[in-house]
Amino acid sequence: MEAAEGLSIPVNITIKIHPLENAEFYEQFEDHGVSISDGDLFEHLERSHLVVVPNSNVAFEGIIIGTPAIAFQPYPSILKPDIVESPIPICTNNDEISEWFAQLTSSEYNMLLNEQIEYITSHHQLEPNAEERIIKEIIEDR
Repeated sequence: MEAAEGLSIPVNITIKIHPLENAEFYEQFEDHGVSISDGDLFEHLERSHLVVVPNSNVAFEGIIIGTPAIAFQPYPSILKPDIVESPIPICTNNDEISEWFAQLTSSEYNMLLNEQIEYITSHHQLEPNAEERIIKEIIEDR
């Protein structure tokens, strides 16, 4: 939130809580203009311009639908290898994330998104109808 406060453009921050989390912890941030949601993840990703994750596959889900991601993790040793090996920027403290936002231009934003999409498409097999294949395999295994 501190990083967003230093930006020259208005920013809306929404914390999408994990289904196993309790929203009470995050309510302390509402006084800083942050909204808390337990709504549909993909609706949030589609409306977002950037996904900030601590260490999550949500970063990749955002990239797949066209929303670039960065990781904010004070303990980088616990980051998943797929995030470390990807072109997802990793910020470990408030100064780093503030610096990252301060240097972000629209062309760098587009370049980041393109790099991340290229990484996803070259390192992961994306199936638009995966659920149909899964159902078929389950039925065939009976």
